[in-house]
Amino acid sequence: MFTINQEIDIETDIKLFDSKKQLIGETPSTINMSFVPKFQATINGKLTHKEASDFKKVLDITYIKIKGKSTFIEVFALNITMSGSSEFNLLPKQDSLLIGKELETDHINFYLTNLTPSLNKEVFEIDEWKIELNYKADYNEYKNLKKTSGFLITHEGTISRNNGSKFKRKDVDELITFLFLSFSFINGFNTCPFYLRGMDKNNNIIWSEISNNRIDPFISVSNWYEFPKSDLKSFIEGFYNFFQNSIYRNHINEIIYWYIHSNRKGVDKSVILTHTALELISWLYLTQDKKNLSKDGLSKLNASDNFSLTLSSCGIPIEIPPKLKELSKMAKGRQNVENACKAFSFVRNKLVHPGSKQRKDLTKSNLVFEAKILGCKFIELFILYKSEYFGLYFDRVKYDSWKGNADPVPWS
Repeated sequence: MFTINQEIDIETDIKLFDSKKQLIGETPSTINMSFVPKFQATINGKLTHKEASDFKKVLDITYIKIKGKSTFIEVFALNITMSGSSEFNLLPKQDSLLIGKELETDHINFYLTNLTPSLNKEVFEIDEWKIELNYKADYNEYKNLKKTSGFLITHEGTISRNNGSKFKRKDVDELITFLFLSFSFINGFNTCPFYLRGMDKNNNIIWSEISNNRIDPFISVSNWYEFPKSDLKSFIEGFYNFFQNSIYRNHINEIIYWYIHSNRKGVDKSVILTHTALELISWLYLTQDKKNLSKDGLSKLNASDNFSLTLSSCGIPIEIPPKLKELSKMAKGRQNVENACKAFSFVRNKLVHPGSKQRKDLTKSNLVFEAKILGCKFIELFILYKSEYFGLYFDRVKYDSWKGNADPVPWS
């Protein structure tokens, strides 16, 4: 069982080098994965001095080598404290560190943070891979997580091949990216598999991977996924097909990025970010996917018209929901604001173009909040549509209702 913000330490030996790659010394060290104030992996240790000249050398720590590795790893010295010995705290500049020999593995284990206990145990298959998730946290600890807005390792995952054959770490590069995007979209904030361990058939660790992943603290998001009513397997399998689509695969990371940041930022920033994401979505869908418009044709239309064409084609309603009273009131009787896409884009334009005399009235907090809800909902439904998802989802327009009230997707 894990506790909130619990750190993970890995012991290993390292060699320290200066900027000219001259050896300074060798010492046991601890690779520390901590969550506060943000998720970060650092290398900590102590070097005993034999003579006074060693002090100057320590201040020039620039590279390290991990035991059993020949590759130089560039580091940034966060802190060096010198007395009779030097204590150091180093931050690797490269994305990840591999400890141990990079041999073929029977399976890979990883951790996930801040997923609901309702997802207790799940197994799903993607292409040649089988992924198993198991809940590892105490339920009361998860309840406290919502109060602290911190980090809690909630699940351990296992990756193996369907046919049971061995594989290398590089074989799952794309799969790890996919899982990061999947669980981030499910959670509504960055949720990345981390601390990967290559395991043998007896469940012994062959190698460990330490990386500074994008992992967010817990935030309460009224996003689309409703545990346990939404169908995780159906979404994961469909989203993988979407992820593999040649038209979208180089842009899905960007779309999820804008979506995640729209959940984290203030409502005015969220409207701007979701508008940016929807512009990208419309460009991809209308000019490359369905080829309804040329690039020149797309540029001649207002963004809201492109949104309307895209969403309507996907079976996503573009009427302003009655629940959004401020947007409905604003749009009523206003020329050229006849649907939700127009209303959403209208508010966004007033936010980014300050010249309007009506800007103050049209960017009030309640109005912008409702526009944020629409923008996020449009992105969620588009991704679900392209993932061929036909299960239940939570309509975030119902933000103040019990989240258990899940609905069928509009095209089901």
